[in-house]
Amino acid sequence: MLLLKVCAMQNRFYLFFAVCAMLLLACGVSTVEARSHFLPNYQTGGFSFDNSEDISVACPTSTFAYTKDNCTYPNTPQYSCGGRYRVCGCDRDFAYSAAQCEAMGKVGGDQSCTVRGGSDSGTVYYTTCKCPSSYPKLTTGQKCVGGTECSYAGEKYCDSTSHIQCESNYKVCDQNKSGRSGSCTAGGVTKYIDCYCDENLYPQTNETCKADFGTNAVISGEICGNNERGKSCSCEPVCPASHPDKSCGTLGASEETDDGCGGKCYKCNTVACDEAGTCETGCPVPTNVGATTVTSCSQLTDAIAAKAENIIIGANFSCSSPVTLSNCQNLVGSGFFDGSANKTLTFSVGTGSGIKIPSSAYIANLDLKASSKRTSGNHGVIQLTSSSSKLTLKDTNISYSLFSDSYNNNGSYGYAGISGDYKASRVSFVGKNTIISNNPSVYYNYAIHLASVVMKEDSSLKASTTGYGGYLIIGGASVTFGKNSVIDLKSTGTYGIGIDFVSKIDMSADNATLNITTSGSNAFAFRHREEDTKINMGSTAVMNLNASAGMFDMETTNSNKFTMTAKLGAQVDNKGTVYTCTTEVKGDKITAVNTLPPGFTHCSGSNYCGYLCVKDNRPKQTVYENITTGLIGDNTCVNSFFAYDSRDFNGNTITLKNITTHLKVNRPDSGSFWPYSKRAYLALIYGDTVYLEGTHNLTLEGAVDFAACGTGCNIRSQSGATINLNGTCYKLPAGYHYQCSGNCFEKTPPNAGTCDGTCPIPQESGATTVTTCSQLTSAVAAGTRTIIVGGSFTCTQGISLNANQSLVGSGYFSGSASKPTITFNLSSATAGISAGNCSTIANLGIKYSSSSTAQYVGALTVKGKEDVQIKNVDITSSISASTVVLTGALDISGSSSVTVSEKLSISNSGKYAGGIKTSASKLEIASATVTATTNGTGAYGLATDNGGTLTISGSSDVSITTTGTGASYSSPTVNTTNVVLRYSNAQVNIKDSARLTLSASGGNTFLIEGAGSSSSQSVKLTETASLSLVKGSASNIYAINRSRINMGSQTSITSSAQNTIYGSYFTAAAGASYTSGSSKSVCSSAISSKYVNSVTTPF
Repeated sequence: MLLLKVCAMQNRFYLFFAVCAMLLLACGVSTVEARSHFLPNYQTGGFSFDNSEDISVACPTSTFAYTKDNCTYPNTPQYSCGGRYRVCGCDRDFAYSAAQCEAMGKVGGDQSCTVRGGSDSGTVYYTTCKCPSSYPKLTTGQKCVGGTECSYAGEKYCDSTSHIQCESNYKVCDQNKSGRSGSCTAGGVTKYIDCYCDENLYPQTNETCKADFGTNAVISGEICGNNERGKSCSCEPVCPASHPDKSCGTLGASEETDDGCGGKCYKCNTVACDEAGTCETGCPVPTNVGATTVTSCSQLTDAIAAKAENIIIGANFSCSSPVTLSNCQNLVGSGFFDGSANKTLTFSVGTGSGIKIPSSAYIANLDLKASSKRTSGNHGVIQLTSSSSKLTLKDTNISYSLFSDSYNNNGSYGYAGISGDYKASRVSFVGKNTIISNNPSVYYNYAIHLASVVMKEDSSLKASTTGYGGYLIIGGASVTFGKNSVIDLKSTGTYGIGIDFVSKIDMSADNATLNITTSGSNAFAFRHREEDTKINMGSTAVMNLNASAGMFDMETTNSNKFTMTAKLGAQVDNKGTVYTCTTEVKGDKITAVNTLPPGFTHCSGSNYCGYLCVKDNRPKQTVYENITTGLIGDNTCVNSFFAYDSRDFNGNTITLKNITTHLKVNRPDSGSFWPYSKRAYLALIYGDTVYLEGTHNLTLEGAVDFAACGTGCNIRSQSGATINLNGTCYKLPAGYHYQCSGNCFEKTPPNAGTCDGTCPIPQESGATTVTTCSQLTSAVAAGTRTIIVGGSFTCTQGISLNANQSLVGSGYFSGSASKPTITFNLSSATAGISAGNCSTIANLGIKYSSSSTAQYVGALTVKGKEDVQIKNVDITSSISASTVVLTGALDISGSSSVTVSEKLSISNSGKYAGGIKTSASKLEIASATVTATTNGTGAYGLATDNGGTLTISGSSDVSITTTGTGASYSSPTVNTTNVVLRYSNAQVNIKDSARLTLSASGGNTFLIEGAGSSSSQSVKLTETASLSLVKGSASNIYAINRSRINMGSQTSITSSAQNTIYGSYFTAAAGASYTSGSSKSVCSSAISSKYVNSVTTPF
């Protein structure tokens, strides 16, 4: 019998069994008493005995302690006897012992198995060997130098951060340069593959400075690179020796040149000049010191003869003979000094002129009247008798009439308000002046005859003539306009020409205005004879022409011609039809009576009239840049800076770059849409598209909008734009897109952030309302900035928002508390809503479910996005995942930044269900009420890791509840517990008066769990913040595990039912309190990194 037991206990060799059988027969043992089982049956525990006593003796439980029920995977039973096993070994997948891993410089991997029973009992085996957890992982660009490098799961690790260096192709960006094309950080120093000067931080180059300020301008302030770019410009004006003076005072200058900074350097005269600021007469400004006041013509004649420099007309009187002023004699009314009304000086001379000026003179504040009959030659109320004659005329009114006689009607000669000596003589106008002819039957009348005209800044000349030949300005080298000057010419003569025989009309000064009205059958606005006439218009110049015969008299008897130069924005109004210069005109020839050069575009009346106007679908230019307009006001037909006059632009676009303009419109609108377009920087209709790039400096006065848009108009920016609008700076990011829905009137750049980095706030104007998932998908694809969810609907695919794109419920604008819900029923492991940079998700319900058993990715995810706002959002999620990498219903990762405000509610159920997860990102809960409830095996509430930061601030009230039992995660390895708040290599900050409550009712749960004692991670309470740890009904709920807690003097932690603290470190200021159950303890003196283990209070 003993031999039977011995044989039965052996199971490895057939031969041995055979020997046993023969010995039994030889001993006479009956086969009824014992039976043998050969190896196949034995290996499977197939031995059977005729009575139970035999197996308990042959296979005692003290030796064969394991069964298939108590030895399960990853263990496997070995060495069986009668259905029991002596060893509970490890599956063949667990091939590495700790010693084997150590021999490879590694440690055991994530999955382990411990042998039970036998000589190997207690030995732990692993499926793989991994790098020690103390080894930092090498990231892009890093290498391990002088240390031990370890590889695991496709990643490389180094034994110490001190051995980590960057690859040689990475470099430190110095000289204020920024880095790009990849970065590497080692030893606390970040290096980059490429270094460059960021033009957003350093907008200026020497070239742009010179273009903006002058040839001497250079970059200044903070400099980037080797003098590559700068934050600002500086310019040091330098005057050459030939023009040494920056100002000349009353002396005036004979010559001027640029000082290299946009200013002027002068060569000053040696004698004083008139008050106009340039030396028109070369004479002193009139003064009443030592002046001679006259009240009669005889006194006037005596004063002139006595060479009196300043003669004051103190009364109204008449002269029957002409007077001739000596060089630099000034003739002014007493109002020049005391502001009284003009004095009237009347000449009834019979023949000839009233006042003759052979050299230079200054006449001001007078009403000059004359009546005469002409015998021969050309005469005037004032006659400039030599080629060197120069006259300054200020606040003076001239009127004249001629006797009708054979001389005046023979057509050979004319009489003028001012008559000169052809081109060389000159008259300069200061203040307000008029010249009026009262000669309806006389043949030729001139306002100004044979003299050049200079209009000083803010001056005006109003002239009118009658008669057969009522010429207004005829002859002279040029007509030159000063800033804000106006010439208003009107003639009723048959040959009432506006300007004739003039070689140059210069309207390049700001806001130069020329008005010409003629009514004769041969009355043109302009005529040229004998030589070319050149017209030069600046960007704000305006001509209002209403000449009955047309704009230009195109004589065919000679080869002379009109040519025109015009800057963008110059305007010509021909009998109510407005033409705007939309392409710069550079000396183009005028070829027909009423035809302007091709650069001028007619906008359809005032509705579409703009400084720049595109009238068809083939724009003359696709880019308009570096334009400075000065004031565009109500005195012009310009009602917007840029206007389209096309309802079908055929996909073409216009780009505006670096624009400076001042638009002032005060006209009331008439209530219809298009009058609004009179009052906007941009007037766009229907499908028009404008790109804004660079810098736009805008001053908009009166009832002026930034944009007036028809349905479907688009404002875009490819590289980004800065818009300085009335002192507020707005930033359009690269890729910016605004599309109008309906008729839109935008006071400011729509959906634009401010230049301090603030993201755009969702705006109802221009928003798109959606009520179906297909509408939502289309709105997202169209780049709509604000999408309003107008009702609940279901999606079967996720939604990814673009940068600056916001998704809000209708209550965001209406104030309604109800939230429309988007339900995501997904079959794949994709997010419900993925936010973009500067996205706002607000006043919404999000309901998420996925039938996929793959890794859960979150109902609302923020991955690698900045400045995301979440406000008044409810999230409900149920998942079916069987694998997990700690993912929350709100999942934030990839260096994102998110702010939660007002209210957030989360409910997530299912295996590994998570509430809020922050990885390598920043989440701030700012004065918000947040509730998160998670339920399921392995569920958790809050988690932050990988350098992430969770901040709960203001008056926030955050309540996190987790139920369910613990479970093992497959990756990464975590404790087999549920965790309400988990943090690893991260910071949790509770500050101000914020309150965080962590509750658990499922067994095997930690309320707070860290990853050890690393000083780089902590839960920190400051100000009057409080933390409540609430234990539910289960007994195995623990307060704090492996954590670092930092408490301010007025902060408190309350833990119910005396939950236990394990392996944690406490830093606390005196006054901090910790309540465990009903027992409260207060920190009496400050502690630092106090180790607390297996107790209920740290104090």
